Amino acid sequence: MSKDQFITIRVSSEEKKLLKQLAKENDVTISKYILHTAKETAAAINFIKENSADNTQLSFFDKSKTKFCRVCGSELTIDSSFCARCGTRTE
Repeated sequence: MSKDQFITIRVSSEEKKLLKQLAKENDVTISKYILHTAKETAAAINFIKENSADNTQLSFFDKSKTKFCRVCGSELTIDSSFCARCGTRTE
């Protein structure tokens, strides 16, 4: 099997054991009955790592500029004194 090819098949539990051995011998990963090449797996891992870092920074940045009303749950700016939706005084 070439490093750039993949196959999709349905397998029984016994066949799954054989596929795991095949994957181990040929440097591929099994995911829901799909054999992914090492190149595809590495690309997916890199994509997740890159996007996870961006999302973490974005979430941290967003949380620092917003807060939520303790009564109705509306999103408020960090400097607001009252909730625009229900009028509750914020801390």
